[in-house]
Amino acid sequence: MKSKLLVFFCILFVGCKSTSQNKQQAYFESESRLNIIKSFVDDNNTDSALTRAEAVAFLEKLTKIESESPFIAESKLNPTRNDYEKWWKWNEENKSKVFCDERSKRILLKSD
Repeated sequence: MKSKLLVFFCILFVGCKSTSQNKQQAYFESESRLNIIKSFVDDNNTDSALTRAEAVAFLEKLTKIESESPFIAESKLNPTRNDYEKWWKWNEENKSKVFCDERSKRILLKSD
């Protein structure tokens, strides 16, 4: 009986650890994109336009908050400080709800 109980808790712990790692990965992914945007709006930009466009697309898709930046060459390259502030606020309010989906390898928002 003790061995079955021990196996159950080991499985539970591994599942929780995996969930925790998925949440940490998701938060890291969104934070890294926010840092790219912050660097751009603070005029400390060292990233390529492609990296910035990917960060904007990622944050728009995750948060459902569209950038004020106009489309240039089919992407948004010039996010505003207002964009950054909206995305940052959304990230802070939803950091406990984002996770990395193992199957799709995408960052998703857990529904309530």
